[in-house]
Amino acid sequence: MIPSSEFPNQQAYMLFNAGVRAETVNRVLDNIDDMIEEGVEKLYFAISSTGGNVTRGFELFNFLKAAPLEVTTHNVGDIDSIANVIYLAGSKRYSNNNARFLMHGVARSMGSADENGIVWANEKDLTEALAAVQIDHNRIARTIAEFSSMKFEEVRQLIGDTIFTPEQAREKGLVHEIRAFQQPKGHRLIQIHDSPRKAED
Repeated sequence: MIPSSEFPNQQAYMLFNAGVRAETVNRVLDNIDDMIEEGVEKLYFAISSTGGNVTRGFELFNFLKAAPLEVTTHNVGDIDSIANVIYLAGSKRYSNNNARFLMHGVARSMGSADENGIVWANEKDLTEALAAVQIDHNRIARTIAEFSSMKFEEVRQLIGDTIFTPEQAREKGLVHEIRAFQQPKGHRLIQIHDSPRKAED
């Protein structure tokens, strides 16, 4: 457990500069559990992520929205793919002026390649994969539309390698204010970063 002395004024600061997968999301959730137990009321969640697993991203988003904390998110670098959804968990959302936002489509693995490097898929496999990708695209678009000034149809069209500057993201309602991230003196920064992967999540 993290000592309460590391949470002055019941505020905690976390930097998520990692891919979105089971290991990194679980580390965030474990730390937040400790924070809540220690009486933390406000979480400043700085994020720079290339995205990753859609299911894990929604898990983290939903947990951040449900936690008994005032969550502020801050783009300190690049926010790509499902990381956009995680970012929207903040009731206050900031961005450094040299950051960026990238929305791109969901990709799905079709299985392992054979000895010749070929991945085989039949009609059923392809149909199921397409349906899964479309479902993910739609739930991402619905969430972004709900927490921005954009409509679902607009977001759905943007999912395909669309890059926003912080100012453009502010105009779309993703960002509330453009400002530099600052960590107050006396507050430890809890870092969630990538570590060597032993297996795919």
